[in-house]
Amino acid sequence: MAAAKPATKGLTLMKMKNISSLILTAVVVLLFVAVEIQASCPLVVQHPPCAEFWRADAVFIATATEVQTKPQGFSGAAAITARLSIEESFKGIAEKEIMLEPDGCDYQFTQGEKYLVYAHRRPENKKLIVKIGRTRTKPLAEAAEDLNYIRSLLRGEPQAQIVGRIGQHTAEIKESGRRFDSNTHFFGAPLAGIKVFAKGAEQTYETFSDAKGEYAFFGLPAGEYEIRADYPIYFESRKETVQTTAQGCGIGNIAAWRKGAISGRVTDAKGAAVVSLRLSLVSADAAPEEILEERENQSVWHLGNTDEKGEFHFTRLPAGRYFIVINRSEFERSRMAERLQKIPRLFYPGVKNLEKATVISIEEGEQVKGKDFRLPKFE
Repeated sequence: MAAAKPATKGLTLMKMKNISSLILTAVVVLLFVAVEIQASCPLVVQHPPCAEFWRADAVFIATATEVQTKPQGFSGAAAITARLSIEESFKGIAEKEIMLEPDGCDYQFTQGEKYLVYAHRRPENKKLIVKIGRTRTKPLAEAAEDLNYIRSLLRGEPQAQIVGRIGQHTAEIKESGRRFDSNTHFFGAPLAGIKVFAKGAEQTYETFSDAKGEYAFFGLPAGEYEIRADYPIYFESRKETVQTTAQGCGIGNIAAWRKGAISGRVTDAKGAAVVSLRLSLVSADAAPEEILEERENQSVWHLGNTDEKGEFHFTRLPAGRYFIVINRSEFERSRMAERLQKIPRLFYPGVKNLEKATVISIEEGEQVKGKDFRLPKFE
């Protein structure tokens, strides 16, 4: 009998390990499913509460009392069945409890969590759905901005008629990823303290963007307005046309591009244009190991191609110090035609060593031209 105890203990430990393994696997699968859902479902830009509240068919506070998830294939969205216990309704629903039936790309509720829910009705049967990419639904603890708007609306306080965000487009020369063009850009930090104008039929109104780059106009006469922002001179100006609405707010988001640019031309030893050659733009202030960094299957730095005239253009650049490099990495070399792969790694103006490379400095909005390469014979 004594000998049986170790075997039983070993079996118990094995079962515990198996159970732990199953639990870990389940967690990994759920995380994978969540990532796949986000990746495969269409995303829609979510506007501020003053727009989304009126667009939704029902808005309410509820607790997810029961949630069941069923994946719909390897890369598809999950189907979510969620029972919601409604604690406070602001719009469009009188029930105290509803069951959201699976529809694909369903919002990922967590059982026991309390939410502010923005729901829409299916056109065919009027049943409520809450879908990823179409809703401002969020945990109640994260919904302060939404609740402030909703409660101020219910109190009858004056509401903004046009709102928006003032931002900037800037080339991101680091982490350009798999996008091989000279226009890689991102919506950068919002711009605070920018004067914003709303020009109507009879009068122009003014306000300023706040620390988040957001602005709002109150008490405007109904009609169409041209919205523009007083950007610094090193940005290209942009305008938007916005119509006030009977309910909610019109949206006028504006993002301008920086004017900074570096351009040049690449020719071979005979003076002919070198076409479809890839060049990297890198920061001259980065460490040498960063500048020469290799990554499998992707570029680290901003990439551009020469056109049919052998010309290249790096645009939308902030002020800074830059190097231009041909065949910076083995990955970039492998992406070009075979004959172009024979070109050695060259730094502007055509040197092989980083220590001898010329730094190209630009101020905000400056457009530097004529940064040409004359290549040695390589065929």
